Amino acid sequence: MKQFLAPLAGAFACAMIAAPAIAQQKVPVVGSLLNVSSYEDFEKPFFNGTLPEALDGAMTFDLKSLTEMGLRGPEVLRIVSSGIAPIGAILIGYNTGDDPIFEAVDLAGLAPDAESGRAATEASFAFYEKLLQEKFGVQLLAIGAHPGQVFWCNSPVESFSDLAGKKVRVNGKGPAELVAALGGTSVFMSFGEVIPALQNRTVDCMVGGTLPTNRAGIHDVTTHVISTPVGWGQIAYIASGAFWNGLTEEQRTIIAAQSREVLQDNMWDVLLEQTEQGLACAAGLDTCRLGVKGNMTVVPPSEADTAYLREIFEGQLLSDWATRCGATCVTRFNETIGSAIGVTAVAR
Repeated sequence: MKQFLAPLAGAFACAMIAAPAIAQQKVPVVGSLLNVSSYEDFEKPFFNGTLPEALDGAMTFDLKSLTEMGLRGPEVLRIVSSGIAPIGAILIGYNTGDDPIFEAVDLAGLAPDAESGRAATEASFAFYEKLLQEKFGVQLLAIGAHPGQVFWCNSPVESFSDLAGKKVRVNGKGPAELVAALGGTSVFMSFGEVIPALQNRTVDCMVGGTLPTNRAGIHDVTTHVISTPVGWGQIAYIASGAFWNGLTEEQRTIIAAQSREVLQDNMWDVLLEQTEQGLACAAGLDTCRLGVKGNMTVVPPSEADTAYLREIFEGQLLSDWATRCGATCVTRFNETIGSAIGVTAVAR
């Protein structure tokens, strides 16, 4: 961590002397996780080609994933907020322990299908933009996501009810609260630790995106996957206030527009296919094109399971979060995310 911060801080200081100086520098960018679609298919071509071209070569970017930098994820917000890195990708679920505002779009059960997931994510831009400026002094550029986050288990499961008593690896507070409500035990660990833990039965299940998890070889250590998404692993792309304010108005306009188009709209255009492909490949179907064929049992959503998830979300998780987040936060949620998908948060 310290080895990364010192040189990056120096690069940032040089880049921010004045707006014209930025044009002569490679702007450091902290990307998301290595070897996942958001980074490989969107962030790399965006920061290495699309954005520099849109800026007519006036600015170039030095993109490195948080994985390559040895970061766990929650540090990225602090790195950008403090001005050490000009631009960064924050995995929203990794920050839910720091502030309840990050739980808003990551609440498990909020959006159990791709249509509501996209609607909630797009509406969350208005929710997060002002709050991130006020609390952390950063400019929100776009909000992307990962393929649907689902439960993968190393023993037979037929419904959410079967998760009772199981140890489940989670990647955020939202999934952790759902696991607790289902009667399971949450275990926090990095993605790299998950496959050995499932193989050794240190954990029984995990929550992870369909296609990235399939590509990582999850089918070798699990047998069943519940296909109903309980989240979408949203990614917020942010810029430090100092960097943003040092740009020209034209540069800000270009970066904002390009970020929304590529890292939000275009990314969501392919998420449905990637979500479906992850499940098709897990099952070993002939339609598998993007992942690795397995031989897993895919558990489709039943009416009973859908109703059960909705009951837990509306009856417990949403109101518990509203109580933690406070009146202003709840009002903004209801005006944005809640309005987009037809739910209303009320504190207890």
